[in-house]
Amino acid sequence: MQLAKRWKIALISLSVVLGGLLVLPFLIPTESYRIRLQEAASEKLGEPVDIGRLSFTLLPWPAATLADLSIGAEQAVKLGAVTVTPDLFSLFDEVKVIQSVAVREVAVNPALLGRIAEWAKPRPGPQTVLVRRVELRGMNLDLGALKWGPLQAEVRMNMAGLQSVQAGPEDGSMTLTLLPEPEERYRVVLEGRQFKLPIKPALLFDSLQGQGRLTKQGLDLLQLNARLYGGDLQAPIRLDWRDGWQVDGTIKTTGVEVSQIVHMLSPSSAFSGRLYADGRYRMAAPSPGELADRLQAKVNFEVKDGVLDKVNLAQAAKLLTRQGSRGGQTRFDRLSGVAEVEGRQYRLREIEISSGILNAKGDVAISPAKELSGQVTVELKATATLVAVPLNVSGTVHDPLLLPSGMAVAGAAVGTGLLGPGLGTAIGSKAGQALEKLFK
Repeated sequence: MQLAKRWKIALISLSVVLGGLLVLPFLIPTESYRIRLQEAASEKLGEPVDIGRLSFTLLPWPAATLADLSIGAEQAVKLGAVTVTPDLFSLFDEVKVIQSVAVREVAVNPALLGRIAEWAKPRPGPQTVLVRRVELRGMNLDLGALKWGPLQAEVRMNMAGLQSVQAGPEDGSMTLTLLPEPEERYRVVLEGRQFKLPIKPALLFDSLQGQGRLTKQGLDLLQLNARLYGGDLQAPIRLDWRDGWQVDGTIKTTGVEVSQIVHMLSPSSAFSGRLYADGRYRMAAPSPGELADRLQAKVNFEVKDGVLDKVNLAQAAKLLTRQGSRGGQTRFDRLSGVAEVEGRQYRLREIEISSGILNAKGDVAISPAKELSGQVTVELKATATLVAVPLNVSGTVHDPLLLPSGMAVAGAAVGTGLLGPGLGTAIGSKAGQALEKLFK
């Protein structure tokens, strides 16, 4: 009986304690704590902090949960919920230790990027609170045209400040690591496997490696190497956000198969071959969403062993009709030139195409509306003579039109009538071209 009575008392006592632990959080005056935490966080970060709600739990571990937070005058960061777990053994120490801070549903806009280093830097004077680890899940980055998420991050700190940051997509396809260095700089290490670019075209990288530096002024990736679509890419890049947004970079590709990339850019188009390119680009705009419209680039390119879709250069040069030529394909051994980009305007200069049956040279421009303009001269390798035909390029990227010049058509018709097809057509076409140049 005595043993049963003791067990009964123990169970009642345990129930009272557990009941108290469950009820106690509802008795804590959370509003006053919310305001004090809000003020302390604002002072710590040097930014206005707003905390919507505050609640406490004692089981399974004592923790405080803050909901509906925002940081920064422009609400640079919005947080759905933050759960803070303290180290109870440090409550009576001079420095209070927070073991972990778990953050869920994070939305970040560009205003944060230039202030990361400033937020992580220790404030002057003695440190009274040490946060050892911060975990972020469900994070979404909003840069206007670039919306990237869900992302995750883990931040580790000590009394000296930031120890390390690891961040990337929640699927683990890419990891960005930040390690502090002297003079408020951070070493950047980038690694990825099967990583898909979060902007169009959504390139898929088999592997990705990069190294560089992050400061308050910008990001400088001195090395950025990747393996994609059977080839290699080198693309060091510098971002500067001190006065608006500026991007400078170089690009070099070796043997990259372009067919899938072209399909992503234009599903109705087809263009294949292995790309060898080398060039430089620059973008500058007030906001990230405007960068693509301010692109300036010049790239020397060469594509080997490919097919140009919706264009049959040989057929267009042979037909010499006033209706022009649409559709078909042109197989080539080599296609080279210089690509120049000014915003949404593209120019392909010094184009040279060679294959077993033809050579072609020319220049083509592509307007922001995807309209084509320019001229290509096609030389057909015939048995007796080399026929050179100038073709005016028009139509659109999705429906190009190759139209021989009027004088070339007229000359070819006269030559064919006098000397017959083949040699007569070639001589007549040449004569028509000469007359056209004479009267220009």
